[in-house]
Amino acid sequence: MIPARPLSGHPSLLPLALALSALLLAPAAHAEKADRDKPINIESNRLEYNDATKVSTFIGNVVLTKGTIRITGDRMVLTQVGRNAQTARVNGNQASFRQKRDGMEQYIHGVADQIFYDTRTEQVTLTGRARLQRQNCNQPVDEITGGHIVYSASTETFSVDGQQRGERPGRVRIVIQPQSTQEGGKAANQPCKPGSPLPLQPEKSLSRPTPAQPTSRKP
Repeated sequence: MIPARPLSGHPSLLPLALALSALLLAPAAHAEKADRDKPINIESNRLEYNDATKVSTFIGNVVLTKGTIRITGDRMVLTQVGRNAQTARVNGNQASFRQKRDGMEQYIHGVADQIFYDTRTEQVTLTGRARLQRQNCNQPVDEITGGHIVYSASTETFSVDGQQRGERPGRVRIVIQPQSTQEGGKAANQPCKPGSPLPLQPEKSLSRPTPAQPTSRKP
């Protein structure tokens, strides 16, 4: 069983977090080890940079990649906190995080109103309508939801609080698929089949289809 971080102010939830760590992240593995040494790449519609504070603000369709890590959102504030360290605070409706697990065809996928990523600790904090999944071939195997989730990519442990910071108490919810239908063990190491279904993404804008143009026939 992988130990999870204690939940500050919620000691009664520690046994739950320990159990959920083993269930959500089983079989035991680590996030993609090579990600730590990969460069950060960021794309957006607009960039504002403050050289005095070393803060970059990316606005519009923001996509951050670092190895197999992919974080998306509407707005991101990137702060240089050391020679080779950064923190990224991403907001969106909703922001998303995704990372491949080392040595298997599985991903950890999370969404929240705000995502905070720290390259020094490889820790991801999801706040506001937070949801974390273990996916196999883009299909959710296990899922946990709460107001505030802290996930450590280096150790694959997490803590979850039903209450979003500064709001009324909430509830933690977890969905665990039956063992007979879980994509775990050897199945997690098998490559995904061609044509594996992808999660549906809503269209941001709708446009009318262009009418087909008549083709002229040669005499």
